[in-house]
Amino acid sequence: NYFMDLLKPSDNKLAMKLFGSRKGVLKERLRQQRSDAFFLFDIVVNFRTGVLRNDYIDEIILEPRLIAMHYIKTSFI
Repeated sequence: NYFMDLLKPSDNKLAMKLFGSRKGVLKERLRQQRSDAFFLFDIVVNFRTGVLRNDYIDEIILEPRLIAMHYIKTSFI
């Protein structure tokens, strides 16, 4: 999990300059954790929600594999 640690603000001079204090750095870490949790929840919900096959036809895709493919094609590009 070394890569994820690189993305978190640490107690160095640059972080202190950006966030003002150690307390500011800790608040930023908490904000990032909350943001990550929110987007993880969003991904789970998107993978479990049906999607319309086409705007003109009332057909809803409920198959998890097809929902995942739709989500990957539309949200990760």
